[in-house]
Amino acid sequence: MIPALRKKLLDITKDFLDDVSIKLPKIDDIQLTGSLANYNYTPKSDLDVHVLLDFKKIDDDTDLVKAALDGIRFIWNTKHDIKIKGHDVELYFQDTKEPHVSTGLYSLKSGDWVKKPKYNPPTINDDDVKKKFEDFKFVIDKLEELTKKISDPNKSKALYDYGRRVFHKIKKMRQEGLKGVGEFSVGNLTFKYLRNTEYIDKLHTLINQNYDDIYNESFFNSNKVNHRQQHAVVRDPGMRKHATTVPEYLKVSELPNCFKVMQKPAGPKFIYISPQDAYKLSKHFGVRDLRRPKGLKKSGVAIGVKPNGRYYLIRTNKNKRSYLR
Repeated sequence: MIPALRKKLLDITKDFLDDVSIKLPKIDDIQLTGSLANYNYTPKSDLDVHVLLDFKKIDDDTDLVKAALDGIRFIWNTKHDIKIKGHDVELYFQDTKEPHVSTGLYSLKSGDWVKKPKYNPPTINDDDVKKKFEDFKFVIDKLEELTKKISDPNKSKALYDYGRRVFHKIKKMRQEGLKGVGEFSVGNLTFKYLRNTEYIDKLHTLINQNYDDIYNESFFNSNKVNHRQQHAVVRDPGMRKHATTVPEYLKVSELPNCFKVMQKPAGPKFIYISPQDAYKLSKHFGVRDLRRPKGLKKSGVAIGVKPNGRYYLIRTNKNKRSYLR
């Protein structure tokens, strides 16, 4: 690899890692993978940079770790639109123990091949199609999640711009695939998979919705109910009619203080918590996949993780099963 290009990719990765709000273990490797580390590249291929680390050194629940790290890299990629020689730079976190499916892997850390590619006539690669589909599916689902949460025209503009960039990337991927390999290219097959599962339609809908929200006057003169003014549901066992009816899972003394604070009638409606407390609560209540807030049984509290990787607790309305914030 050209030394200046390798250095630039390493500098970008360092800035990316410095922006991460959670403590990461030692990075095992930083690798370039995908078509630009292989013989099936095109002038529009992405520079796919994967940061390899052991997810279990962050938390035993590797699914939870993956969800948090995916959110972090999603936010980074929405904030930055970096191109080197016309190639988009895309950053990913990857578990060291995850098997490598790419036939070309180059270590940016050591400056040498991990797996040197060999030239073969083009064939259909189901694994590449599946991986590309899953990457775009995650981005579109995350875009939908953020679109539902925001109430700020400036943020709507950012989501609108990012949605358009994602669509143009899908379109470009398909066009390059058809020009190169043809009908059975990874780009064209991925596009068809996204279209057949209605993700292309979903992306169009989200782009249009965010455009409308930029100019939606309800953001400036909102008549919506201010949920902060709603009365919190009393959770204090001492105020119940029959204190003995308190569920056993709420009597455990080992629960973190942050959870106990949320249980108080005058407690906060939203607080950030440490990864350790998030782990304890997730294990105790059997909660997995925090990309969306999950209620902690009937406690009136839900747990979730922000796209930047910060865990939080939020008060819920027990009767209506809705979030107060």
